[in-house]
Amino acid sequence: MSDSFDDQKRALESVLLENKTLKKETADLKKRLQMLEGRVDAFENKERTKNLIVAGVPKQTNLDIKGSIMKIFTAMQIQTTNMVMESFRLDKNGEGPILLKMQSEQAKRDVIKRIKDLKGISTRQCGLEGSDRKIYFNEDLPMSKRVLFKMARELKKQKGYKAAFYLNGSVYIKTNENEQAIKIKCESDLDKLR
Repeated sequence: MSDSFDDQKRALESVLLENKTLKKETADLKKRLQMLEGRVDAFENKERTKNLIVAGVPKQTNLDIKGSIMKIFTAMQIQTTNMVMESFRLDKNGEGPILLKMQSEQAKRDVIKRIKDLKGISTRQCGLEGSDRKIYFNEDLPMSKRVLFKMARELKKQKGYKAAFYLNGSVYIKTNENEQAIKIKCESDLDKLR
């Protein structure tokens, strides 16, 4: 009977040791995963730093995408000489947003600043055919930042905060005019503001 008890005790100790080892390995893997996700985010941010997403541009029968963008930039009074390196629709049917790969980050910032100065622009102002609708310029965000930014905008609306914005690869919330913007790195940062 004593041998049976000792055998069970050794088996239990072995299982507990294995469980402890597995918990440590799991914790290490979680840390490694977070580090790798951070690297992927950094890489995606770097790849997208020169990109803009333009939404609200209707498909034109007499113009290609580049022609539509040229009309928009002309209406915005932006010099377009070699500013856009590549442009294409993000969907197959030709109605979705347009991705612009800009020549430089400065060119992208100039477009964003100009659209803010104009307080927006519409298809009619640009001379584009179809019903009049607003054209939106947004930064090209990685999926994780896009989700976080959407949550920040929803929180801003719920709480009546001053602003939620994206700048240089980071999401920020400004709670009121007198406070400095708070950098939002993850969902738990938003939870602190709820």
